[in-house]
Amino acid sequence: MDQNEDQATPQASSPVSARQGPAPRDAGRKAYTVAVVALVISIVAPFGEDALLGTVNIRTPMAHRVAEATQKASQLEQRSAELEKQLAAATAQLAQQQTQTVAVAARIEKSETWIRTLALVQLGAALRRPGPFDLELAMARTSAATPPELDPLLAKIEPYAATGVPGIAQLRRDFTVLRARIDWNEHGLMMPMTWMDRLITWPRGASSSQSGGPAQADATDRYFSEAAGELAQDDLPRALAFAQQVSGLSRELLSDWMEDAEARVALDDLARRVNDLVVQRLGGTAGQPARRP
Repeated sequence: MDQNEDQATPQASSPVSARQGPAPRDAGRKAYTVAVVALVISIVAPFGEDALLGTVNIRTPMAHRVAEATQKASQLEQRSAELEKQLAAATAQLAQQQTQTVAVAARIEKSETWIRTLALVQLGAALRRPGPFDLELAMARTSAATPPELDPLLAKIEPYAATGVPGIAQLRRDFTVLRARIDWNEHGLMMPMTWMDRLITWPRGASSSQSGGPAQADATDRYFSEAAGELAQDDLPRALAFAQQVSGLSRELLSDWMEDAEARVALDDLARRVNDLVVQRLGGTAGQPARRP
């Protein structure tokens, strides 16, 4: 009995000893496996933990920062889109305003052109009739209706704006009176003159008779005759050219008449050029302005 028990005891302990033999190797393998898994988890955890934890509505600090950055980027994109829309609307409005400005500027320019043309029409009409033209001249200057090349002609007639420039008929009569005075002064001829004319011209005539000679008197007579002939045919520029060749005291007596004649020539030329400008702006055919009497 005891032998059987003694024999059974080794048999019973044999399986236990058999299981305990390989235990250290299994434990090492498991530990190695756990270490590998832990290493893998430690490597991939920063990339997958947010998604893994997000499934259970758990956010890490990094996930919060990423979400905030994403939200801000979305807001910036939305704001940028709104700004682009506003910029497009402002650009369209600016383009519309520019178009309107150009149209308004064109209308203003057209109105100014009509104002200048009207000023020229009124000035031309005033120059062709006797009498003052100061208002028409002031309007033409204010509206800048006359081009710069007309300034010398305007300077010639401007002193006469309030009274008017003598016409060709008046200049012819004045020349006849002056010629009679100068003939009396040069030759002592008793032309039909008033006592006042004789009183004015007598001292000058006395000095002229002493200083002048027959040649000067003959030249003066010839220039006067040529000027009178041109005036008879209404050719004032040629008459003025002959009168300007007179010298000495006779020229002094003619100075006022020559100034009036120069103003008349300038006015006639200005009237013609103003008429041409008006016709050119209105698109018609230019014609000679009527000569004022």
